[in-house]
This record gives sequence, structure tokens and C-alpha cells, in this order.
Amino acid sequence: MAVKVNIREGDDLVETPSGFSHQRVFDVSGLTEIGPARLFAAMQQGEIPVRGQPHPTIPGIQVLEKQARPLSGSQVIRIRVLYGVPDEEEDVTSEDSAGRVEFGSSTISEQTIQDIRGERMLIRYSGTALSPGAILQTQVAQAEILRPRVRISVTRVQDQPLALDRAVEFTGKVNSTRWSGRAAKTFLCRSVNSQEVNRGVRFSVTYEFIYAPETWKFRPGIKIGGLLPDDAAIGNGIGDFDVFETADFNRLGFQVG
Repeated sequence: MAVKVNIREGDDLVETPSGFSHQRVFDVSGLTEIGPARLFAAMQQGEIPVRGQPHPTIPGIQVLEKQARPLSGSQVIRIRVLYGVPDEEEDVTSEDSAGRVEFGSSTISEQTIQDIRGERMLIRYSGTALSPGAILQTQVAQAEILRPRVRISVTRVQDQPLALDRAVEFTGKVNSTRWSGRAAKTFLCRSVNSQEVNRGVRFSVTYEFIYAPETWKFRPGIKIGGLLPDDAAIGNGIGDFDVFETADFNRLGFQVG
């Protein structure tokens, strides 16, 4: 006999100072397990929402608690799912949703040979005191600056094996293809941090990205005596290298904007 899940929507909606609360009921039949294993199997059915999953029709509330009990005189397991507004420290987002997205800013140290207008910074000098006929030398200067960057973090609830795999797969890598509406190699995954929320079975996973619109390629220049030579055409003497490994960020299953 196939497993069957009947949904019985609760007929009460309670408003508290912190928001709404609501209860939904799921009746699961056709399970072959016995005792507590039957209760656990009922909880694992795909139609049963997971903790942190938003309510399908009422905005602002999510699954806080689930209870499974056998109905007397039958093989049916009844699961009561309580929705409400979580405490701030317990607010987690289901892996089935877009996740909690936060934006911030930071600065990183970079080398540049261009000023705010995008023009090369030229330094002119002479080896001896200027006199009629002296040759004025010109070199391109390179400066270290603090470049502003947008920092994005996304928090989602995921199973422990997936959280670990994601940390290994994406940390320290840039997006190999277009992602979140932006070009390849513009997002760097700076970190993936996890914290258990359900006895180690599920984790609240926070991904942190840093966005660089000009891409995360490294562009060094040749230095002679601490300066970049300018005796070649503009653009010469400057490299363009990939220094970060890439990963397909579309495999993350979410976007950041």
C-alpha cells in the first residue's frame, strides 16, 4: 500500500504581540514501519514541511514545531505543524526558500596605476637640476589603495553533509559563469560557516560573498626602480591573470539579487 498524506488545514488563526500563529494537520497512512520508526518515517514524508519553512499562504510565519502521534485504533500518524514568528536568535530559513540575504560593505587593499578618472598616474622628473636642454623623464606610478567592496551574506538551513560539501566546493572560489545577474568572476565566496539548529542533523549555513564589478582577475605591472615604465603603448607591461579557482555558483540553488 502506497504512503498517503492528507492535509487538514487548521481553522484557527491567532494574533499575538509578536505576530500570527497557525496550525496545520497532516494525516499519514500506508507506512510499514513499527513503533517510533513509524513516527519518524511519517515526519520524513516530502509533503511535511521542515522546520523554518514559510507558511504557504500567511506571510511572516514559519514552522516552529512538529508533533507526530498515532491515531487511536488506526494505522494513521497525525502530524501537527505549528507556524509562528520565531525568536530572533532562532530565526532560520528553509533550504526550500530564497534564504535570508544581508548586504554590507568593506574595503580591500589593491594596487592601481589609474586615478579616479581612469587615467594613468604619471610622475615626471629629471636626474639633475633642470637646465636648458635637460630631458624630463616620465614614469607611471603604482599606488596601494583601499578599494570599497559590497559584501553579501546568505543564511539558509541545510542538512549537515550538504553544508560540509558546500564549504569545500565554494570557499575561496569565484563564479565560473554568470550568476545573480552578474558576469562571471565577479563574486568571490569568502567563507561558508555553519551552526547546528537541530541536534546536528540540520545546520544554519551562512555564505559570504564579496562582489567586484571589474572581476577578480589580478592585473600586476612591471616595475623598474619602483615605478612602471611608460615607454611602451598604454596597456603594455601590465598582466591579466586568473588567481582564483572557479566554481559553478548556480549549483548553490539560490541567487543574491
